[in-house]
Amino acid sequence: MALSQSDIVDFLALDDASNRIVVVLVDEHDWSDEHGHMALLQAKLNRYLAFIESGEIREALRQRVRNDVPLDWPILIRVVARFSPAPHGMSFIKKVERVISDAGIGFDLTVRQDPTSQ
Repeated sequence: MALSQSDIVDFLALDDASNRIVVVLVDEHDWSDEHGHMALLQAKLNRYLAFIESGEIREALRQRVRNDVPLDWPILIRVVARFSPAPHGMSFIKKVERVISDAGIGFDLTVRQDPTSQ
């Protein structure tokens, strides 16, 4: 999956331990072009929100994960990033978190590997 493929939902899972539906966005881009990165991330997140709000997520879960999808489980969008956001990127992430939270959807960012810290 790629951040530049804004029309694709990267991963979809049910987290039985926390009773949540998790929609994962993989962000493998570095932040050398902050504005370009933010534009790509925003486009992909907009697709994820449309995927959730349209109900398309429920059908995808039934087809890809399992048939008995709990309709009352909360949804979390998890961005799994390879690089830590640059300063403007972090401000952008915080704004995104507020907007998504206001829509009743959880949001978190996880940095899995940051080559600059090694």
